[in-house]
Amino acid sequence: MEDVILTGTNNWTAIGTSSLPFTGSFDGDGHTITGLDINANTGNQGMFGYIGMGGVIENFGLVDANVFSTNGTDIGIAAGTNSGGIIRKVFTTGRIESTYDVTQMRAGGIVGRNLDPGMIEYCYSTAEVITIGSRAGGIVGSGSNISNCVALNSLVQQGANLNVGRIAGYSSAGTSNNFAYYDMVVMHIPSGSTLVRKTIAGTIDNEDGEDITAANVATVQAMLDAAFGANAPDLTAYLP
Repeated sequence: MEDVILTGTNNWTAIGTSSLPFTGSFDGDGHTITGLDINANTGNQGMFGYIGMGGVIENFGLVDANVFSTNGTDIGIAAGTNSGGIIRKVFTTGRIESTYDVTQMRAGGIVGRNLDPGMIEYCYSTAEVITIGSRAGGIVGSGSNISNCVALNSLVQQGANLNVGRIAGYSSAGTSNNFAYYDMVVMHIPSGSTLVRKTIAGTIDNEDGEDITAANVATVQAMLDAAFGANAPDLTAYLP
C-alpha cells in the first residue's frame, strides 16, 4: 500500500454496517489517506461504518477528512462505531460535524462510539468535532477502553447540556494515559441556549485526560514518535 489521495469522491460509502460489521484486518503500514469526504443522512459514518468483534484497523492516517451527517447517531473519521474491535495507531485531521439533535448522538475525532470490549490505543487527532447532539470528544464521542491517545483538536463543540470532553464526550471508566492540548476550545451549553467554554478541572479524568506540559512532553512525544514516525506531530507547538 502507498499513500492515497481521494479525488472526485465526495460521498464515501462507509465500510461495515451494524448488520454486516467489518471483522477483518486493515493495516495501513504507516501510510496516509487524504481527502476522505462523507456527506450523509444516516448514522455509523466514517471510513469504517461499523467494526465488529475481532475487527482491527491500524497503522494509518486520515488527512484533511470531512465527515458531515444530518441524521443518525455515531460518527467519527476513522469509524462510526467500534463494537469489540481494535483501533490502533490511527491519526486523523480535518473536520467532523453532525446536525442531528438527539440525546444519544455521538461524535469523535477517531470514532463516534466505542462499545466494550472494543479498544482504542495509540491514536491522535487534530480534527474539529462539532455536534448539536449530546456527546462529543476529541478522540471518542462515547466509550471506554481508551489508552495512550492524544487529543490535539482545536475545537470540540457540543450543542447541549450533556457530555463533552477533550478525550471522550462520555466515558465512565477504562481510560488511561491519555493526554490533551491544554488550551483546546471545548464548548457546550450548560443552560439556556448560549454556547460557553467548558472549564477543564485540571485533574486527570476519563473525559479530559491530562494536559501536555513541559514536564511530560518528552514522554508523550516519544510515545507518538514510536507509533507514527514521521507522521507524529511536534508537541512543542501545544505547550503552554
